[in-house]
Amino acid sequence: MFVDFLDECIGVQKYLGLSILPHYTTLQKAAARLDTAMLQKVLESFVIHAKIKNMFAGIDATGFGHTQASYYYTKRIKLRRKFVKMSAVSDMREQLVCAVKIRHRQRHDSVDFTSLLHKANNILPVYTIVADKGYDSEKNHITAHTLGIASIIPTWYEYVPVYKTRGYHRKMLKRKGYDSVTYHQRNKTETIFSVIKMMFGENVTSRKIATQNRELMYRVIAYNAYRITRDNLTNLAWFLHGLQNNYVINKK
Repeated sequence: MFVDFLDECIGVQKYLGLSILPHYTTLQKAAARLDTAMLQKVLESFVIHAKIKNMFAGIDATGFGHTQASYYYTKRIKLRRKFVKMSAVSDMREQLVCAVKIRHRQRHDSVDFTSLLHKANNILPVYTIVADKGYDSEKNHITAHTLGIASIIPTWYEYVPVYKTRGYHRKMLKRKGYDSVTYHQRNKTETIFSVIKMMFGENVTSRKIATQNRELMYRVIAYNAYRITRDNLTNLAWFLHGLQNNYVINKK
């Protein structure tokens, strides 16, 4: 489908400098050779291209199915659906994904908090991290504060008294509270996952673990590319709309 798209888009061919269109198997071989480390570098380049000085980060996880059976069929025969879990840390202002961690076994969301936060902070300085109650852990608060990052992670049991709450940072969060407006920016992580699934589907089509990881990375890279170009096209549309209005006013 992508090669057919290139065949029709002459402008894209000229921009990429393609004198001959590649065969679709060439793209398949190139996709199989690129490892996740290289794709992570490509993912980081979008954040650098956006010229973000300080990152307002949000972290969350979602699942992608990788079975060929439909949801209703597996529910009818009571078959346990297999899924790939992807945790991602994203910038909440530009809604760009910075780093991802993919797992093929059931693990708690909090396991990947430290590694993802370190990856994001190595790309750009993070000044605030927001996460839902699934990441409630004193260890996560300590990791963030050690790096000089403010963490907003609500405690799982909010109605438990402070003196029964374990952990210094978790107690301080209950005593002082947190800015709800800042915390609810975390909902943008759900928006990012929703857009990725609407654009590319909720299931991965690859069979092997390595190719499943690459497929999800390609989807996230494609989403970041869409996000940047969408903003540019929106600004261009508003600019042209303003020129048109000025032309009509001057003509009158």
